[in-house]
Amino acid sequence: FLALWQELFPMGTIMVLGLIYFKVDTVLLSLLKPAVDVGIYGAAYRIFEVLLVFPALFLGVVYPELSRALRDDRHRARAILQRSWDFLAVLVGAQLGILLPLSRPLIRLVAGDEFITTSTVELLGQPIDSGLVLMVLLPAAMISFFGHLFGTAIVGLAGQRRLILPNAIAVAVNLLLNLWLI
Repeated sequence: FLALWQELFPMGTIMVLGLIYFKVDTVLLSLLKPAVDVGIYGAAYRIFEVLLVFPALFLGVVYPELSRALRDDRHRARAILQRSWDFLAVLVGAQLGILLPLSRPLIRLVAGDEFITTSTVELLGQPIDSGLVLMVLLPAAMISFFGHLFGTAIVGLAGQRRLILPNAIAVAVNLLLNLWLI
């Protein structure tokens, strides 16, 4: 039981930190801003969350082979990591190329016109609507694809304990930035 706990605790900790990392912005926004702002952000954030499923599914398929290669054949592991990087880069390029220019129409389709026409805040004279929020979130989603890849490789090397501190720092920085920006 102790051996199992020692393996599961770091992964559980990383999962909890990841949940906090991805939800702290919405929680803080709901505490510090009116409901209309939460709605404007929330519509774009739903699309962001859906996009994060793709690398998770892909890396879930790659993980068994990658972990075997990391254990048995580092040259093959590098090749798998390179092909995974290449696939994610193509996916990122395609998603950014398609979704950035279509952010506002996508929000209109998914959430409705009011999420494009409603804004309580301006930035440099530009109303911040759900379409603009999605344009900001899209590159962040795409960058996280590569973070998933390297996190998967570290777990494949049984290095999950090494991920706790960087994840805790990321949560702290994210919390501070959200408090400052909100």
